[in-house]
Amino acid sequence: MKLNEKGYALLHVIMIFTILMIFGISLLGVTLQSQKFTAYSEKYVQDLALAERRMDEAIIKLEDKVNGFNVPSNQLSALLPALESAITSLNSEHTTFEPVNIRNITPADNRFAEMVKIKVKIGDSGKQLVNTHTITTAADVFRFSAVTEGKLILNGASHIKGDVYANNGLYLSKYSKFITGSQIHTPETVYPKIDGTITVKSATASGLKIFEGKEPNWRPLNSISSIYEILNTTPKMKDRSVQFNQFNISQLVKDKGQVYNDKKKDIRIYTDQYYLISSQTINSSIKFRNYLYLDRKLEVKGDLYLEDGIRMTPQGSLKVSGNIYIGSNKNFSNYLSGSISLENNSSFIYVDGNSVVYDLTNNGQIYNSGDIEIKRDLNMNGTVFVDGQTRIEDLSNQSGGTAVILSKGNLTVANNNLYSDQPREIDAFLYTDQDLEIYGVGSNIKINGGIYGKNIKLNATKGKTYLIGGNNPPFNSSDFNSIGGLYLNKNQSDPNSPSRLQIEFKPELIQNPPIGIPTVDKLQLTEIDQKTESK
Repeated sequence: MKLNEKGYALLHVIMIFTILMIFGISLLGVTLQSQKFTAYSEKYVQDLALAERRMDEAIIKLEDKVNGFNVPSNQLSALLPALESAITSLNSEHTTFEPVNIRNITPADNRFAEMVKIKVKIGDSGKQLVNTHTITTAADVFRFSAVTEGKLILNGASHIKGDVYANNGLYLSKYSKFITGSQIHTPETVYPKIDGTITVKSATASGLKIFEGKEPNWRPLNSISSIYEILNTTPKMKDRSVQFNQFNISQLVKDKGQVYNDKKKDIRIYTDQYYLISSQTINSSIKFRNYLYLDRKLEVKGDLYLEDGIRMTPQGSLKVSGNIYIGSNKNFSNYLSGSISLENNSSFIYVDGNSVVYDLTNNGQIYNSGDIEIKRDLNMNGTVFVDGQTRIEDLSNQSGGTAVILSKGNLTVANNNLYSDQPREIDAFLYTDQDLEIYGVGSNIKINGGIYGKNIKLNATKGKTYLIGGNNPPFNSSDFNSIGGLYLNKNQSDPNSPSRLQIEFKPELIQNPPIGIPTVDKLQLTEIDQKTESK
């Protein structure tokens, strides 16, 4: 019996020893694997840091190469055929430059676009950094989500995705703003959010020209950390320059008006019709001497002169092989709606006086000498030049296209997609030589494109907004604050609650500029993105 007990004891010892051996070997294997993984991770981090340095150097080389084409005495169009070979000459053992032409300059069109991918190997990991730039003749201001020559004031919870440039100060507030009647309301919300780089010029030794507070009372922020704390993100602060006043809107409009004045006296065919009983095709240039109400199809094979103005309905249709010249009317505004088709890419629409644009599909450029209101659906891949003030309400361009609005006077965007829970997306670039103000409290919009103003003011809240006494869906009123005739979500700090005013840079505006977008006789380099890819 004792012998059996000794045998069992020996067996137990052997089993325990075996288990310990297996565990020890496994532990040793895990340790070795961990060391190997740690060594690999450390090597990858080192290789990635080296690749990022090489990428920075490559971008500087690309900038220098592109700037070499911007010598004032050079004719840009004559030099561009050599651009791609100049870029590929920068290739090295670890870095490659891959240019792809998108659009070339023609005698009638100064739009140029080239895309360049810079690829840098990350050691022997089988991965690479890929940085995408575009080279275009588009003006500087079209490279940003938001750019201002003056002050950028962000009242409340607007969300900007893309680069921001404020020449004379960035102002951050957790109080929004909206107006009912003559009363201004400033509900508390959260600070704005910026996902992109920030440039604030005119900074002084005493501060960064970045301020916090409640309009009109501001205090300076003197540390980067305080800016990051307010924005709740860590955007990169970047020093760069923008050339302002690269095009003269008033002169561009006046030039088209002069074409109208020079040509209208030569038109011998005219009509006194003010309403079309049926659709018509006219085989020459023609002048309508009365205010035309158009709810049918009119085709003109030549120039169309509407001497006393026009009122188009959504059922109206114009097809013109030349230009359209619309005169002013002392009693009525001009209304552009329905469909306007210009058969020649170089053709344009000139409007003398004030106008209203609503539910319009248009493939050309509009030059307006007065004020303009833009409402509802605007479907166009072109540019609207306004030598007056611009107001945009209830806008959508869900039918397609990117609208570029260039205004000499103030530009206001308000009452768009009111009280909706989902944002309405608008593909547009909004530019004004004066002040730009956009509201996102009752409104709920996302602008895919960019904005520019002499001064910019964005006013926004987050979450849901309802009109008090309106036809609202069922909701718990205890979750809302009542202010200025509106119900606003109480929990404005909810990270899952989106801003009611979002602006996101649209690279396509640079990569494939729409017809009529102002260009310069200079190449502009714009970074689109940088990412890691498998080779």
